[in-house]
Amino acid sequence: MSTPTTKPKRGLLDGLDTLINNALPAPKGYASKTTALELNRREQPFPDLTTLVESLWRQIVVNWVEGGCQSRGESNWRWKLLTEKGESEGQAEVGLQRRIARFIESEGQGKHWSNETPTGSGLSEGASGDPGGLDFAHSDGDGGVVLIELKVGSNTPISAAFQIVQYGLMLTMARLVDKQNRIISEDIENNGDVWRNAKHAHLRVLAPASFYSRFLGLQWFEERLDAAVGDFGDVHALPMTFGFREFDPANLEPTKVSELVERLGEKGKIPWK
Repeated sequence: MSTPTTKPKRGLLDGLDTLINNALPAPKGYASKTTALELNRREQPFPDLTTLVESLWRQIVVNWVEGGCQSRGESNWRWKLLTEKGESEGQAEVGLQRRIARFIESEGQGKHWSNETPTGSGLSEGASGDPGGLDFAHSDGDGGVVLIELKVGSNTPISAAFQIVQYGLMLTMARLVDKQNRIISEDIENNGDVWRNAKHAHLRVLAPASFYSRFLGLQWFEERLDAAVGDFGDVHALPMTFGFREFDPANLEPTKVSELVERLGEKGKIPWK
C-alpha cells in the first residue's frame, strides 16, 4: 500500500478541543486540573455530553470530507502486541505499557491484544497533530473490542476520558470508510478483521487508584458519558460503553491476564463518593 504524498488540509481531530472546551466549564482548557476539579465539585450545570459526542463526530466527518484526509499511513488499526524494549520506555506510561505487553505475551495471550496501535497516521497533519497510538486494545472473546487509555500520573480523568472517546469515534470513521478507502491495516493473518467485524466496543480509562483520588465525585460524569457513547454507538452500528477502571500496577507481575481483563469490567470499578 502506497501512501499519498499530499498532506491533508486539516487534521482529522482539528476543532475537537474547542468543542469540548466550549461544552464544559473549562476556562483553562478541558485537560487542566482546574476543569476536572470544577466538574468533580458538581457545582456547575451538568454539560450535555450526548450532544457533545455527536458534535465531535460531526466535526470528524467534516474534517474527513473537507480536509482531504484520504492521506494515510500503512499501519493504522493494525493488530499487534509490541513487547521489545526501546528508548521511550523511560517514560512512565510507555514503560508500564511494554511491561504489561511482555506479561501478556508470557502467558500466551498475545494474539488477543494490541498496543501502541496507530489510528490516525497521515490523517492528522493539521493543527491537532497526530493523535498518537491507542495504548491497548483487547479482543474480548464475545465479538467485541476493548479500547484502553492507560494512565499513571499524567493528565486527569476528564482528559483521559475524551482521549479514549475520540479513539472510539475514529474507529467508527475507519469502519465507515474502509470499504471505499482502505484505512484499516491488512496483514497476512487478516487481523484487521478484529476491528472491521467488532460487534461492540468498550471504551476504558485504566489507571491506579491514585489517579482518581482527587476526583471521586465524577460518578455522574462517567454515567453520562457512558450514556452518550451508548446513544452514539446505537446509531452508528457499533454499540459502545464507557467506564473508568482502576488496577494496581505494583502487583501486576503475579497477576494473571484474566485478572487484568476482570479489572476492565466490574471488578475495576471506581469506589465513587
